[in-house]
Amino acid sequence: MKIAYCIRQDWDSPSNKGGDTTQLLKTMENVLNYDNSVSILVLTDPNLLDESFDIAHIFNFATLDISKAFYERAKSLGIKIAFSTIFWNYSYGYRLLGKHFDNNFFRTIDRYFFLSLGKIINKPVVLSSKFKAQSIKFIKGADVLLPNSIEEYYQLCHFTNLDPEKYINKVSVVFNAADVKNNVYIEKSEFLKKYDLPDKPYILQVGRIQLIKGQLNVVKALMDVDIPIVFVGFKAEQHYFQKIKEISKKRGNVFFVDYVDNKEVCNFYKYASLHVLASLRESPGLVSLEALLNNCKVVTSNQKYLPFDTYFNKIATAVDPVDINSIKNGILNEIKTERNFDAIKNIIVSKFSWEKVGIDTYKAYKKIL
Repeated sequence: MKIAYCIRQDWDSPSNKGGDTTQLLKTMENVLNYDNSVSILVLTDPNLLDESFDIAHIFNFATLDISKAFYERAKSLGIKIAFSTIFWNYSYGYRLLGKHFDNNFFRTIDRYFFLSLGKIINKPVVLSSKFKAQSIKFIKGADVLLPNSIEEYYQLCHFTNLDPEKYINKVSVVFNAADVKNNVYIEKSEFLKKYDLPDKPYILQVGRIQLIKGQLNVVKALMDVDIPIVFVGFKAEQHYFQKIKEISKKRGNVFFVDYVDNKEVCNFYKYASLHVLASLRESPGLVSLEALLNNCKVVTSNQKYLPFDTYFNKIATAVDPVDINSIKNGILNEIKTERNFDAIKNIIVSKFSWEKVGIDTYKAYKKIL
């Protein structure tokens, strides 16, 4: 079995590594561990996809142009297509009128403002009519769909107005995962000195600094709360970072750490009060799983913004990421909540391990060959 792992060109650059990068690498590692006779090549150029491949495994609906190019190339060559959808509909993340009036008219107004915002900040708009039309082709044309949760699949169908029952036979849910086997721990004083951090518990957020991740709202929510905030991640959107920096100066006690190798991130979880991810879209947010595996409490967005029920029900606190008071109350409540991390880690290891990802993905490949 020869498989092409098809992904965006900058997937492995330090500034643009994301959940799709981790998912690709860990899936590949564990598929190969399960069956070492499998051959996998990572491709970023659709022209390198040829008839020697049995399957084109394409990662991420949101990277529309490159995913479309790989999809069309695979179709033209008659190669089976597996699609890791990595999708969540965040068109109402900037709820304006729709925050108070839940009907189609106001949702349409919301979507207009959201799409306009996407153009203003010069970022790809993944909720346009073009994206919707191509997503429909992906769903209809793929041989197997590999969402990270069943909620993700229903989100896709709702967004594209497709009947979920019609394509459910194509779906093989492959949960996202986390592990701690590559963790490299640093002595506390050395760690704090290396990253210039305070010697007291802090609120942590790991991930690229960009509008969708909600760092600005975290600072706003904690303006009058006397606890340090630590952001770890590449500054992907400079304009957004400047806004965070300005409000952080007014608040004080906010620390920014640029990109950190994943094997050292465990140290940030270890000394944090909790990890917060008030994001507008995740599937489900690998850093939240990693935090829990590292005995770090978690506050994350509610089920409107990610598959909370599948991954975090009863083991983390859910908040509304566009509601400052919700974020503040969620953080303060979670700090006071007792968590049984032995039980939590047992849940994650049994349901959300990369070994299981490898096995489930391999079985999905076999199903379509």
